[in-house]
Amino acid sequence: MDPIVVHAGDDLPNLYLRLYDQDNTEYMDLTSAAVQVYAKFRRKGSSTVLQSFGLSKVALGAGGRVMLTWPDDSFDVDAGRYEVEIYLTCNGKVWTANKYYMSGEANDSDTVLEFKIVGDF
Repeated sequence: MDPIVVHAGDDLPNLYLRLYDQDNTEYMDLTSAAVQVYAKFRRKGSSTVLQSFGLSKVALGAGGRVMLTWPDDSFDVDAGRYEVEIYLTCNGKVWTANKYYMSGEANDSDTVLEFKIVGDF
């Protein structure tokens, strides 16, 4: 998947994603209230997490549907490449999602979402 291009200082776009369990070859069922979905945001090539935040379930999480809404200062960073990794928690257990779809198309998936943040105009 190509990097998503955003401008430094922006607050959007929100992203609608579908989480896919490639081990079980199906979209994940996130409808249990015990399942919480989170994201980690970091500069590409770094191990330092800049932000961690929760995602909202769309349609109660049926079919793996979630929405990533950025905290207000997420893109207040230097221009460059950044990554987002999605993970879930359920009853004290953590699972890193291993495939994401933005459009539902088979060729539109990845294991890490990549962003290219460009400087302000």
